[in-house]
Amino acid sequence: MALIAAALFILPFRTQNSDMKNSQGHTQIADRAFVEKAIFHNEMMIIDARPESQYVMGHIAHSLNIPYNTSHLDRLLQPFALTEKLLILYCSDSRCNTADILAKRLQDCGCKKIAIYAGGWKDWSRY
Repeated sequence: MALIAAALFILPFRTQNSDMKNSQGHTQIADRAFVEKAIFHNEMMIIDARPESQYVMGHIAHSLNIPYNTSHLDRLLQPFALTEKLLILYCSDSRCNTADILAKRLQDCGCKKIAIYAGGWKDWSRY
């Protein structure tokens, strides 16, 4: 079972150089297929980094809205077990950087497993 979980974590990602680093020293990028699998996976959480006003207009099912500029981010870690889960962050589209900003803030709070869905809401809502 652990081998399957490890494969699910490693296979769907590609790496990219960036200022945002995870514990392996690379940014992880999630594709749409991986986000679809993550929706119902208890050990993963999809996080919308856009402002609440954009989230209420449409978002990925079961995603949690944590705007990139949320104050007291550390207070959300425990109730949502953010440090223990793989976090898949997204924002509007590939030109948006709010998911990257939130990823850096989450890393500073101790979250180690973070991926970015670069296509964001624009890609997701096309289908």
